[in-house]
Amino acid sequence: MKFFIVFLTFICYSSFGQYITSTVPEISYSSLLPINGHYNTGTDTRSAYAGSASYANYLNVTVSDYKNSGSGTPQLNWDSSHGTMGSHNLPEDAVDPDVVLIKGTNPNNVWAIVVYYSNNDADPSNPGYYMSVSPFNPVTHVFSGISAPMLIFAYTPSAGAGFIPSINIDSDTDGHYAIVFQHDLGSVSETATFTVGMPIPPANTLYHAGLFEADIALDNAMGPGSVKIIALNDNRDTYTLLTRSMAGAPMASYTSALMPTLYNPRIACAPLSSGKSAITMLQKPSAGIYNVLFNTFSGITPSGISAINNGSILGYPSSNNTNESMYPAISYYIQSWNEQITVGWHTAFILGGPSQNNTFIGLDINAGTLLPSSGNAYLDISQSTSTVQNQSTIALSGRYTAWCKTAAFAYGLSAGIPARLVWKYGTTNANWKQSQESVHENDVFDVSIYPNPAEHMINFTLNQFNDEQPAFIEVTDLLGRKVFGNAFAQKDNQIDISSWVSGTYIFTITNGENVITRKITKQ
Repeated sequence: MKFFIVFLTFICYSSFGQYITSTVPEISYSSLLPINGHYNTGTDTRSAYAGSASYANYLNVTVSDYKNSGSGTPQLNWDSSHGTMGSHNLPEDAVDPDVVLIKGTNPNNVWAIVVYYSNNDADPSNPGYYMSVSPFNPVTHVFSGISAPMLIFAYTPSAGAGFIPSINIDSDTDGHYAIVFQHDLGSVSETATFTVGMPIPPANTLYHAGLFEADIALDNAMGPGSVKIIALNDNRDTYTLLTRSMAGAPMASYTSALMPTLYNPRIACAPLSSGKSAITMLQKPSAGIYNVLFNTFSGITPSGISAINNGSILGYPSSNNTNESMYPAISYYIQSWNEQITVGWHTAFILGGPSQNNTFIGLDINAGTLLPSSGNAYLDISQSTSTVQNQSTIALSGRYTAWCKTAAFAYGLSAGIPARLVWKYGTTNANWKQSQESVHENDVFDVSIYPNPAEHMINFTLNQFNDEQPAFIEVTDLLGRKVFGNAFAQKDNQIDISSWVSGTYIFTITNGENVITRKITKQ
């Protein structure tokens, strides 16, 4: 299988007025052709996985329901910081796949769990929701094969029901996972816990009558209401936040006031704060208006829902809600050990922004202040693509990493040519964008640090830095403790790290208004 590497280094870009360009590198998985009207993606990324500092940077899995050149199959793709990439095929008719990473009581026992709907190819006699699992090999750093489809729930949609099959999954860091899927009469949720061996289809079934387009998230604290579900009523004019236990007991719930007309609700739970969650969804209150809604919850108590793209909130960017916006997604992530929230969505027909007619934009929101860290500019998540697929969803992850977040989406010139599934990542201070936006586009400041991993000496080259003032380099460990700091006034430099404790360190390089970070492993 052929893969495409688009960019390999971090670059500072200038701001396009209302829009801030994203950080590279960006990885393109295989050329893919979208199917099923709109193109579904799912992604999960973890760091410090399997207890090995040598590849603690990241492990990413991404799924889609595209077909390769129109004749292949939807796929599970992966990439690790050990330089390994690959894919495994799903059933050819797999629809709306989603994926999580999970580990058992042995930290080396890591699996990818993929869920999807299959009408015929998983089992012609049993249309329904299925699950496939793939084990990660901590020695070779690849996913070693993928299991045969395992039936979760037999289901054939009733003709004219109006709700197509959909399924979502979430997991925590302790082996728990939960799914929610569409049923004619509403939604169904199930749960399971993985310890040893191979993950199995979930059970502990609960029916949620009259609720549709559901999404699910796990509270990492795993209290009584640790499973949270967001869904719409069948009139699309209210949403409900449900909670339940892993064992299957229904817990407290919250239903909103009337809010016509709602689509695509999504939920994420906080990685550190017990009981905290955040939601997003699309509202089309009138023709030509597309409001991206955002709310946070403590338990089932909301902070207050607002449209974050209509210019009505002080500290947020000006309105772009007359642009066609669709498919919002949401994820928590951790930046410098503080909880942050990313909301991203597809938008079209941007005036004065990036060159694309279709693109993914979003906001990084401080989970404490609920104000965007990007100030009065939207983040251009898909900056380096030519044209985003008009009907692509976006998937976000980053809750269980200490330094990065990821996005998956499709792009290409039209539905008739190959699209690509993309994910990209930033470091502690660079998330979709560099931490300073006032850099001129032609003044590209970059840093090369090698070798990585290193045992004795680190070499670093400052490319096109401002030689009228020195570059300041600060190094911290993953607990934020400073281990080194100095100023450098030349292009090529060295640091002796032979006395440092083995582990992972964050290099922050500041040169004038430019700030770049790198993650380095000391052997």
